[in-house]
Amino acid sequence: MIQYTSGTTGRPKGAEITERNLLVNMTQGEHFSGDTMRRLRGDGATSLLVLPLYHIYALIIGTMHATRYGTHVVLILREDWFVAKPPRSLRLCFSGAAPLAKETRERWRDLTGCPIYEGYGLTEGTCVITSSPLHAEAKPGSVGVPIPGTEIRIVDDEGRDLPPGEAGEIVVRGPQIMRGYRGRAEATAETVRDGWLHTGDIGFLDEDGFLTIVDRKKDMLLVSGFNVYPAEIEAVLAAHPGVAEVAVVGVPDARSGEVPWAYVVPADAALDGEALARHTAAHLTNYKRPRRYVFLDALPKSPVGKVLRRELREMARREAAGERSP
Repeated sequence: MIQYTSGTTGRPKGAEITERNLLVNMTQGEHFSGDTMRRLRGDGATSLLVLPLYHIYALIIGTMHATRYGTHVVLILREDWFVAKPPRSLRLCFSGAAPLAKETRERWRDLTGCPIYEGYGLTEGTCVITSSPLHAEAKPGSVGVPIPGTEIRIVDDEGRDLPPGEAGEIVVRGPQIMRGYRGRAEATAETVRDGWLHTGDIGFLDEDGFLTIVDRKKDMLLVSGFNVYPAEIEAVLAAHPGVAEVAVVGVPDARSGEVPWAYVVPADAALDGEALARHTAAHLTNYKRPRRYVFLDALPKSPVGKVLRRELREMARREAAGERSP
């Protein structure tokens, strides 16, 4: 199977996923979930699937697993259905594709009465790399632990292993790693080195082996020599009741190297930049605070709903260049 990456930072690449990759990843998931999922196998269970089917998470978890277990799948074509009439009989809920904001996780539980389990994966890893344990209390904010047969390391820019609690690039090894990118030998060699998949994601492992995602490596800003992760700024802004959606990108700056700009979709028409500046001043150190707030009706997104940061970066740099023009 050739599964294309989402292409949020560049052109999509076709990941070659073998039959072995597919079967192994599903089997890994079965061993990890244990009796919890096995009990559902002959229980006539129904799965509600919200993600588009061409997303790797929906393809593997929503369709292939459902076929393997013999469960009934109901496609939810309009996500606002959950808000208008949230189901109250859910037994297990899973989230993937992007880390959940604390507010989203809490609102989901309020709406449905069911906790949501987070996991981590990527197209190049067939689907699942980590998952929250179903037999134990999950750690909110983490994406769980590696599934069976999967190894994870956290490394610095020189490839040295980092201790628990310290953020670095997530590298993965396991039988679910793709064969390579279709027709892109150079990109494959850059991504898979000595059997380890360099994910481009930044995260850290805690003392118990639970993984927390911090941000994408390519999205990280370097402000006056300090690493700044947009996700941290976005989490602070998303907590403001007047913000519906937000994305933060870096803009070149002569003095600081880069500065953060925030693109905001307001939930309140009265929201302005001054209110957000006061809010971030109370929660972020000075160099992490956005230097400008731009209000949009909607954020540019890919077909699977991921924010297209490259479009926002291009937009920001054009605007910044215009501001500096005489």
